[in-house]
Amino acid sequence: MPNATLPDIVGAILSSPAVSLLLGIVVAALVSVTPWWRTRRVPAARLTGDGALALAARHTPERRLLAVGALAVLATGVTVEVLARHVLTLSGQVSWWRYAAPVFSAAAVLAVLALLITIRRVRGTTRPVVTGARRTWLSFRPRVGLPAAGLSLLALVLTTIAAGCASSNIHGGPFVFLEIPAPNTDVDPIRVWFFGWAYGIAVLICCALLAVSAVWALTANATRPFLRAETVPAEHHERARIAAGIAQIATGGVLLTLATAWRFIGDAGRIGPLTIEDAGTFETVWRYADIAGAAGAAAPVLEVVAVALLVLSALSMRSSAPGGRAGGSAVSPLQTEGAR
Repeated sequence: MPNATLPDIVGAILSSPAVSLLLGIVVAALVSVTPWWRTRRVPAARLTGDGALALAARHTPERRLLAVGALAVLATGVTVEVLARHVLTLSGQVSWWRYAAPVFSAAAVLAVLALLITIRRVRGTTRPVVTGARRTWLSFRPRVGLPAAGLSLLALVLTTIAAGCASSNIHGGPFVFLEIPAPNTDVDPIRVWFFGWAYGIAVLICCALLAVSAVWALTANATRPFLRAETVPAEHHERARIAAGIAQIATGGVLLTLATAWRFIGDAGRIGPLTIEDAGTFETVWRYADIAGAAGAAAPVLEVVAVALLVLSALSMRSSAPGGRAGGSAVSPLQTEGAR
């Protein structure tokens, strides 16, 4: 890169997923030592005695599953990128699994969580509590996390559909090409490999699976019976944590796929003039080149956010439940009476 500018060098460095992984871990480590992070990890209410034991028995396996699941989604995204870039020879191959894997892994984690909650929903319930409000999958939703997950999923779906509509095929083959014409010439359009329907169909299917799994997990988490009256305030806190973990894993998996797709699409925005021997140089113009270039530039940012989010999700799920390892201050009589 003899004539490369500083933005070109920075862009080349950030184009590597390994750099995004490292930066995401650094961002997560910095956030985890901030006062804001420590404050948000403080339980809303603490329990002692049988209530604390029952609460830990119910929610500890779920939080451990979410912690392992967040790391599994991250490991899936890293593994498929390593395989696609450095191990497998994918020239001329439609590696749709590379883009579908992070979303599918997130859907699988949430489906397992929903199944675990459903199987164990009445375990430990000694004195069922009747509450007046009807609980739904939105009852314990995180105020920011769930809208962020929805917007991320919507962005991925719209990106996939738009790229699929822009793609083309050759002689009935897979839709993996983007035709870029050379205006006012008789030169055939340039066909570059693109994030077309051959990739997008699998991604859209996995997006649907993720949405179903997330709603199932949120519903199972919200509608199961409370253990007993005195644990209701602490259970509210735990269910909100579980819901936040669900949203974080869904968002992380979607952002990993979205970043990979945007990087793929961004490659099409860098197509320059076409030079043909004995015919001269022709301008090739794609009408959405600027948008594609912006998407490619934003891809590393999405990867860093996804990595940091999944790491922080794993860290937050490992913290102790209300009651702690050695107990703590008991729930106040006012809280218990209000729960009853």
